[in-house]
Amino acid sequence: MSLESIGGRKTYTGPAVREQKHGAIVASYGSRKEIEYRFSYDDLPDADDGNSMLIEVPANSYVESALLKVGTAWVGGTNLVVGLEQTDGTVIDADGLHAAIVTANLTANSIHVGGGALVGASSGANDAIVSVVTTGTYTAGDARLVVTFAELP
Repeated sequence: MSLESIGGRKTYTGPAVREQKHGAIVASYGSRKEIEYRFSYDDLPDADDGNSMLIEVPANSYVESALLKVGTAWVGGTNLVVGLEQTDGTVIDADGLHAAIVTANLTANSIHVGGGALVGASSGANDAIVSVVTTGTYTAGDARLVVTFAELP
């Protein structure tokens, strides 16, 4: 993305790169959508009650996949899990997208295919937010998570 001054206004051109934990819909085709989250060890995605920037997985959506690509290797902690929670922070399934991925496997540029109980199943009866929870104290690491789902009527 680049910044230009057009007619005295700051104007961004090119694809927008999201480096925030709130998520962004990066693809949408029919009822299928892909949400991308970029996060680091010290700024993890989770419910942030009242934050209108959070991208939600609608209730009763079919979760097709959850791919996690590590950028910088994770250092220091024990593992991380990826799941869904309601917008008020109530846990739907803490490791429903990715069961515990141990630190030894969170190496630079590694890719992890989600195999939690919610992959290939319904997201549940409530709108959901992606949540990443770590065990232990991490000192480095970042990742990109892409969740693909189908909104069912």
